[in-house]
Amino acid sequence: MDCEAVICPDLVGATVIDHRVADPEKHCDRFVTVPAAGLDGCAALNLTTGICTIYRDRRSGRETKRHEWSHCMGWAHTWDPQKRRYEWFPMPEVRKYDFSAKEGVDGYIVTGSVSSSVRE
Repeated sequence: MDCEAVICPDLVGATVIDHRVADPEKHCDRFVTVPAAGLDGCAALNLTTGICTIYRDRRSGRETKRHEWSHCMGWAHTWDPQKRRYEWFPMPEVRKYDFSAKEGVDGYIVTGSVSSSVRE
């Protein structure tokens, strides 16, 4: 599935709060496990509350918006250096989540998008 061209289908029905900020690294640093330097944005999906919060650079374009919204819809990815694109799949937490038990740290599943210059 190409979640850069379109937003992936919604698997979780979360309410999305999309913040356009000057410095997404400042907001994303507390969520992501990789260095936040160079991030265009991040999405923190809380399956317990049904809320997904996005922080993305106010200069970012549609690709970053679709990328982060796809995470909020319950999708994750790996980077395929051969194809030079993301390979998207339903988040394992979403596939097994029963929406009655708390998962992870306060139910959060956190993802971030990296600018192409950092990714390469």
